[in-house]
Amino acid sequence: MVGQGQQQLQRKPIFQISGTWYIKAIAAKKGILGKNVSPVILSLLSSGNIQASFTKRSNGQCHKIDMILEKTRVPGRYRTSGALHFLHMEGSSVRDHRLFFSELQFEGERFQVAKLMGRNPGVNTKALEEFKKFAQRKGFLKDDIFIPLQTESCSPEPH
Repeated sequence: MVGQGQQQLQRKPIFQISGTWYIKAIAAKKGILGKNVSPVILSLLSSGNIQASFTKRSNGQCHKIDMILEKTRVPGRYRTSGALHFLHMEGSSVRDHRLFFSELQFEGERFQVAKLMGRNPGVNTKALEEFKKFAQRKGFLKDDIFIPLQTESCSPEPH
């Protein structure tokens, strides 16, 4: 019989994905992403899927983006609904940080993006070094990696 204290030690910690996340570093080729980013709100749904919400400015206007990341059979791998877009999440050795790798296809071209995300907007040098190694393992060059400018969420005008 296992005592209550031993049962607690045997449990694996559950990573809490829901909440506000900040994009701290990005690796991308071809300049496909803007240099300004707003926080991302992730919500774990009862189905195991994840809802991602964020805002972005385009042509001087604010747009709210909501997407559902559908879980796949591969742990940590998600697919966006209705698109050829896959997202893989990995843990980080740095508390409150995650490594993300996306593969998407748009207009016949394949794109890859890696992101370091954390619970606060400040840069953590240990997490950044870990991300650089992660991005290089995924095929990115040092010149493909940049630190985006953190911006507040904008508010879309009602229609």
